[in-house]
Amino acid sequence: MAADNMHLVADLGSRVQELTLLHDVTGILHREDVVSASDWLSEIAEALARSWPRRDTIAVRARLSTFEVTTSTFDELTPVHRTEFTVADGRTGSIEIAYTDPGLDAAGQQSHRALLEDVTEMFRTAVDRRLVIAALRQSEQRYRSVVENQSDLVCRYLPDTTLTFVNEAYCRFFGKRRDELIGSKFIELIPEADRPAALRNVEAILHGGEPRVDEHGVVMPDGSLGRQQWVDHVIASPGGGTVELQAIGRDITDRWRVEEALRQKEMSLREAYERIRSLAHRLMLAQEAERTEIARDLHDDISQQLAALGIGLSLLETHVAGQDRLQDEVTKLRQVASGLAERVRHVSHALHPGVLKHAGLNAAIASHCEAIDAQHTFVVRFESRGSFQDVPTDIALCLYRATQQALRNVAMHANARRVWVSLARVGRQIELNVTDNGCGFDTSTARTRGLGLLSMEERVHLANGTFTITSRLGGGARISIAIPTLWA
Repeated sequence: MAADNMHLVADLGSRVQELTLLHDVTGILHREDVVSASDWLSEIAEALARSWPRRDTIAVRARLSTFEVTTSTFDELTPVHRTEFTVADGRTGSIEIAYTDPGLDAAGQQSHRALLEDVTEMFRTAVDRRLVIAALRQSEQRYRSVVENQSDLVCRYLPDTTLTFVNEAYCRFFGKRRDELIGSKFIELIPEADRPAALRNVEAILHGGEPRVDEHGVVMPDGSLGRQQWVDHVIASPGGGTVELQAIGRDITDRWRVEEALRQKEMSLREAYERIRSLAHRLMLAQEAERTEIARDLHDDISQQLAALGIGLSLLETHVAGQDRLQDEVTKLRQVASGLAERVRHVSHALHPGVLKHAGLNAAIASHCEAIDAQHTFVVRFESRGSFQDVPTDIALCLYRATQQALRNVAMHANARRVWVSLARVGRQIELNVTDNGCGFDTSTARTRGLGLLSMEERVHLANGTFTITSRLGGGARISIAIPTLWA
């Protein structure tokens, strides 16, 4: 019984030493003043040595990567137990115990091996935890450094827009301290008119919408209105729920104000342009009305008087028959009157083409092409494709005047031998093309040489059409006009 009691006491003593060692190791690993894994190794090696009943019979060697701690007499003893480990950053290490104790049986050796494995695992776990904590601290420091030092505005907020974090740039922009902003709602910094759209954007992000650039007004520190752009992201919890949202924004007030000023100027210019177009349209209508009035006067008054003059000269010519010299003079006067009457008729027709009203666009252009062909040395060929009976009067007049001006330009400047005029209904538009094989011209300076092309182009634009000039020196010219058939 005495021997059994002795073994029990010895066994309990061993358990106390083991618990004391584990307690010491735990205390070492939790000490705040031990900041490196190498310091931990040194402390643990000393704790292992202290836990042995006889200090001169045990030695410890601990290693982590290139760092090594060895207690005295290790090289004089035989290593018995060795445990290896790898920490989270990839470094490897080991803890070895060498001792000499003739009284230690196999069970005791196994107990010490298990104890060493426990201590090693405690050390590895502690190093891993310290590495994670250090990485988190470094990450947080880098995050704060980046956030605080950048010029962009950064904030975090709850789903109800309550601010939980703002960086220094955010504070500077609104002219407030951080403690004044945190806890308040950023929606209150936005003009009331822009708040519904901003809240809808937050709601969309919370419901899984893709982050996008959201632009809205903002109340500046001086009470004036500014402009900002923001991109919002959800910060999710490990369970997938929304913890808060983070947003990065920038001040675009200066650019916005410049753009607003440009928009105002653009609106003013557009209004001025519309007024000019309206004025040009009224001037053209007035011009056509005046032409119609002059054409009517020429046809109803002057042409009639010239006809009467011609009849009178014909009668006079019969009365002076036999008086050769006098008869020749009267004949010449009658021929002049007849030529003048014909010229007045042409002028009256050019001023107001009655054929356009009575026979339609196709016949009017065809008639004009025949007249030009008869009056000049170049050949004019006209072809048409499609029906033009439903073309409104103002569109028909636009195309007819364009044909007149184009042929007049050919007669005055092109030195052409042939001219092709085509009128076609293609899809939902009417196309007019006038092509010549003359000397051509530089299209970059064409519109500066006279009002003819400018008046043609303006007429076409007023009809919502397109006007194109294609030409090169020595290569002829082509005028293309396309007007959509909006009335169809």
